[in-house]
Amino acid sequence: MLKKFWLHALLTLVILCGVAITYKVMGSRWPMIGKEGTVVISESLPFGIERDNPVPEVRHWDLNDKTYYYFNWGLKKTGGYSLELISATDHLIKIRAKEPAKDQLLIQSMTFPSLLVSLPRDQYQYTVVNDKGDTVSDIFKPKRPPLKITLFLPRDGQVLKRRILRDPYSYSCSAPAYKVKTPALIALESLFNQDEMLDFVNLGVLPGKAVFRDPEKKWYILLSPAFENLSADQKELLQELITKTVLTLTANHLATVKIITDPALIQ
Repeated sequence: MLKKFWLHALLTLVILCGVAITYKVMGSRWPMIGKEGTVVISESLPFGIERDNPVPEVRHWDLNDKTYYYFNWGLKKTGGYSLELISATDHLIKIRAKEPAKDQLLIQSMTFPSLLVSLPRDQYQYTVVNDKGDTVSDIFKPKRPPLKITLFLPRDGQVLKRRILRDPYSYSCSAPAYKVKTPALIALESLFNQDEMLDFVNLGVLPGKAVFRDPEKKWYILLSPAFENLSADQKELLQELITKTVLTLTANHLATVKIITDPALIQ
């Protein structure tokens, strides 16, 4: 039973990661010149933005003399989708959202169409059109209000934040009872889904459950038995990443977090 549990956890993580079938879909790659100056399209995302982002969104921020706009169309289950920059003039960013043609041969793969644009620092608006030139709306709006999660991830000896979005109605795949996952479990799985966590995943460390016991004010985080094989430094780092991620999400900084590897402890 224990092997089946962790096999299911591994399959779930593989599905989430889209290993070997995930393609990054960006827009046009050449700089454009508008009235405001040079516009640059980049495939290099800031650390704080998730590479394979399944939830549609738009972000913008200023850095030095640049304004950045990040457009994400969310998870698509086939190829043929892309976002292309048409123009960026007169403080208006115009984007083409391309969908696969009805007769197009499609690759069954998970894709994440997105576009990152840097412009001279200023205020901008944006509009989106389809292949016919018709204006389309709401392609960057999630179907329902997303769960906002702050992940804590390792980078160059530091622990840095990455803010992500997730559908709050994510279901477990354990038949016969398909239950909505708790926000803490969604955050935990999302944490292990990040590229920075591959060292742990490759060692067989996988997330299982996240259970809060109110009388103790304690979170019990179930990980695979491979956690016990980590070095003391690796365990300490993983404890920090999980603790900060879970407690920030639940806004309960008075609680404690305990990592366990025996499912019987939270039955």
